[in-house]
Amino acid sequence: MYYIYQETNNKVFYFHAFIYTKGNLPRRTLYSQNPISSQQRGRTMTHTYGNDPSQHGKVLQPGIAAPDFTLESSPTDKVTLSQYRGRPVVLVFYPADWSPVCGDQLALYNELIPDFEQYQAQVIGISVDGVWSHQEFAKARNLHYPLLADFHPKGEVAKRYGVYSEPEGISDRALFVIDKDGIIAWSYIANPDENPGAAGILDALDAIAQKEKQGS
Repeated sequence: MYYIYQETNNKVFYFHAFIYTKGNLPRRTLYSQNPISSQQRGRTMTHTYGNDPSQHGKVLQPGIAAPDFTLESSPTDKVTLSQYRGRPVVLVFYPADWSPVCGDQLALYNELIPDFEQYQAQVIGISVDGVWSHQEFAKARNLHYPLLADFHPKGEVAKRYGVYSEPEGISDRALFVIDKDGIIAWSYIANPDENPGAAGILDALDAIAQKEKQGS
């Protein structure tokens, strides 16, 4: 991992760059972007994955069975989590369609679909937006995985996973990797303005694959 610094309109940003060569994955550079202060510029920085889930007692932890749910993926279709049993699932909770960070984050996962498919993993996005908003957002960003509407009762699924922000009425920016048996293998909650990238997801999927290989 390395850092690239950029200054725009007196605001300094750093980009986390992750190089992956694990297994059969092609070389891949995954970026996330966050603002930093001028005092941090040039300083050696240790990357931590945003807010450690262990610091959030409400967030479901690894080793817990992922709560099943059924949500609308379009005006006429629904998706149930357990229908993907037998393959890993990446749940992406995000605050809202059309926001800059969410758009970039979800577009990144769309670009990495071939990488996720090497683990037979299914990506699913979830927010409190309605199906019509999801439909137009997915079309505008050319997304090729389901966006589910946790719309009514509002945030019900996010609450069950411990990632609903009551004051704002939106879900937190959170990631869950669920193994083929429906058990949470990894969870992560990010700051609202943080693009968490895909490094942690790929690490978790790789760990699941290695565990299955050792058990076979």
